[in-house]
Amino acid sequence: MKNNNSNKGRKNKTMTTQYPKERKDAIINKMLPPLNMSVPELAKAENIPYGTLYTWKQTYVDKKCKNTKNTSHSPIQWTTEKKLSAIIET
Repeated sequence: MKNNNSNKGRKNKTMTTQYPKERKDAIINKMLPPLNMSVPELAKAENIPYGTLYTWKQTYVDKKCKNTKNTSHSPIQWTTEKKLSAIIET
């Protein structure tokens, strides 16, 4: 009789690929304006799974929203530093 417990004691590990931050950032930038490449298009071009790209994009969007959540859109309520920063940027 065959022993079906050959994997007993082993943890079920999934392989994950680590991408360099520079490459990840470059790929995320391709998903943003002005390029606006689609996830399926990028997945094929970069040979990266769809799920990975969707996760990267969602993480980027969530982080961006978190950073701007508590800021006021009305210049009347801006701090002096924020007003100066806006002037310098423009």
